[in-house]
Amino acid sequence: MNKEEKNILNNIKMVTSKWYYMPALLVWLIVGAMPTLHAYRAEAPPPDELKLASGKLFSERIRHEGSWTYVAILKNEGTSMHFVCPGFGNDCWEIKKRKDIHGKQASIMWFEQSKWPWGSRNLLVELQIAQEKVITSEMTQKGLQEYARDWLYTSVIAFLGSIVIFWMIDKTIRDQGAKNIRKNRKEKNNCGGKA
Repeated sequence: MNKEEKNILNNIKMVTSKWYYMPALLVWLIVGAMPTLHAYRAEAPPPDELKLASGKLFSERIRHEGSWTYVAILKNEGTSMHFVCPGFGNDCWEIKKRKDIHGKQASIMWFEQSKWPWGSRNLLVELQIAQEKVITSEMTQKGLQEYARDWLYTSVIAFLGSIVIFWMIDKTIRDQGAKNIRKNRKEKNNCGGKA
């Protein structure tokens, strides 16, 4: 093996060393682990710490946190408040599908939930119209648990996906290096044969 081939192999080893996989770990931490940890810590505060809002209830599909989401809207004397429901998409499906409650006077128990990596959102905990509880705190707690489970799945997929992507990059670099060595040998053999 000549000096040029040794340089190619050394460059390949340097680029494809164990440190090369650090970006995969970083991607997993940002995309998977941190949101999952945040989701698992999410829980509704005790009832005495919840805020109360009332007004006419509507459901609307709006752009929220980078995606289209059905939110609950309370309108009261020219003002409106938006609320999301717990779950992976934050959609308030229960409110959207119940057309009979739209436009009716409603009371919402809610809290301001911090979200990862920054900001907050108004999370609906209970929705009551007249004497009917349309959304209960138990439904909300179940939604928060499903939200955490969904983020766990996302975390695992992000980790495995980043490993596969960086393995493919690593393989491509190694294959290209081997190809360059074969090309060098062929050129040297051709030059040697002509001399």
